[in-house]
Amino acid sequence: MWVFVDESGDPGFKFDSGSTTHFVAALVIFDEARHAEQTADAIKSLRNRLRLHPHFEFKFSKLKDNWRLEFVRAIRFSPFRVRAMVVDKRILHSPNLKQKQRFYNYFVGQVFRYHFGSLQNARVRIDGQSGREFQREFRQYVRGLSGGAVADLKFVNSKHDNLIQLADMVAGAVHRAYRDDGRNDSTYLDLLDPRFEDLWEFDKTKRPGT
Repeated sequence: MWVFVDESGDPGFKFDSGSTTHFVAALVIFDEARHAEQTADAIKSLRNRLRLHPHFEFKFSKLKDNWRLEFVRAIRFSPFRVRAMVVDKRILHSPNLKQKQRFYNYFVGQVFRYHFGSLQNARVRIDGQSGREFQREFRQYVRGLSGGAVADLKFVNSKHDNLIQLADMVAGAVHRAYRDDGRNDSTYLDLLDPRFEDLWEFDKTKRPGT
């Protein structure tokens, strides 16, 4: 099993100065390696069809609307599952969660904690180029939260990984649907709906499934 992870939105709380009101963490899950390869090939084919450079990075926040739609349509029937969480940061009041690294650790960690048996012996790849100490600690943290379901976790550069780019596009699609600045749009999320196994709207007063 291969799992690719990315987020959309930021961990900031200065909403009057540009911080996003929502944060999204998304897991894109492939049950078999061949499914991951098949989907990566679909993304490569899309680059060729759009006449883009072979190393062009698909990043939701930087794409034109028509290219976002092209991407989503190219992979929407590919063999992957999505588990994602969206957090309305305005309901959070804990000082601990207002520290950037703790915020990231906690909410990305929650998606691994509440996987309900969906992850088994998973090889996880996360976008990011953090320092070695953070990577080591985060790896141990996630493996513990997952109940041993994570066999391996590495941080990778999204520029060189089609499936991390897929995770970015999925997280971006969720985030765009939940924006409340007048620019919300559920078009991309609606197209991806068949791929979603779980979309958790975080509520600090209860656990998932309750």
